[in-house]
Amino acid sequence: MGSYESTDRNGDEGICQFPSRRRYTNNPAQVSLKSGYLCYSSTIPMNDSLPPELTQGAILRDKEYAWELSDFPQALQRAPALGYACLGGQFWFIVSDVSLYEPFWLEANSSDKLADETWAAYARRSCEEVLFRFNALLRETDFREAAGKFGTDEIDRAPGPHWMFNAYFVTESEFLSLNFGGLKT
Repeated sequence: MGSYESTDRNGDEGICQFPSRRRYTNNPAQVSLKSGYLCYSSTIPMNDSLPPELTQGAILRDKEYAWELSDFPQALQRAPALGYACLGGQFWFIVSDVSLYEPFWLEANSSDKLADETWAAYARRSCEEVLFRFNALLRETDFREAAGKFGTDEIDRAPGPHWMFNAYFVTESEFLSLNFGGLKT
């Protein structure tokens, strides 16, 4: 389970803790869906070993990938051909080598897979939806203002914001193991 310093918007501890300033552990990044948010669980590895074609322009921190903003659209373009769908993700504001902030309200997620939708169709559609929402956030967001909402001296002292996008890509078998309400493909 991920290690966070705060609790989620519903007051639950140890799961879906947003907003957060993350400290890193050696635990694998693991995700499930809870109340519409991507959350950490102890059973489902995510982004464990993405292919190199998909990780171009990305960094790996605590077994989670985050892409430079200029490189993320190419990852979304490549993912379906590699058999991956994108569940979505959120922006990261990296302050230092050991500290980052996750403004949970800046997320770009795909909609649910339809029961009769093929995996190839869902993979394409999920990546298109995430790209559309990602681009809308890039156009509409004042990132300096978003960083300021955390109200910490650490951000105030940061020389300039380094924003990245942390996304969750899954294969069909990984998606099935997530058990989104028993949806079968």
